[in-house]
Amino acid sequence: MSKTILREILMGNKSLAKSISKTAFILTMPKATAAEVVKAGASKGMPFTVKYVYGIRSKHKKAEPQKDASKKIGRPAGSKNKNKVQTKKAFAISSGADTAFLLATLAVGLDRAESILASVRKAGA
Repeated sequence: MSKTILREILMGNKSLAKSISKTAFILTMPKATAAEVVKAGASKGMPFTVKYVYGIRSKHKKAEPQKDASKKIGRPAGSKNKNKVQTKKAFAISSGADTAFLLATLAVGLDRAESILASVRKAGA
C-alpha cells in the first residue's frame, strides 16, 4: 500500500477508506491510543471497537520476529560453563557409578584416565 493512499485516508478521503482494510488502517496508527483509532476509523466510515483495535495490535506484535539479539535464549557464546553442558549432552549417564566415573575422567583428563584404565586391565588379566 502506498504512502499516498495512507495519507489520503488519514486526511479524510472516505472513498479511499473503503479500499483499505480495517487491519491496515489500525496498523497505520501505531502510536495513537485505541480510542483515537476508533474515532478516526468512524470518521472515515470504518466502524470498529476498542477491543478490535487491541486484538489486531496484539496479533501483529506476536507475528513480528525478534530483532533484538540480546533477547536470544540460551547461554552466550563465550560462556564458562559451555564444556559442562556439552559433556552432559554427549554422554548418556545411566547410573551413579557412571556419573562418578565420568566426573573422575574429566577431573584427571582423558589421557591420564586411559593410562589408569590400561593399568587396571593389565592387573586384572
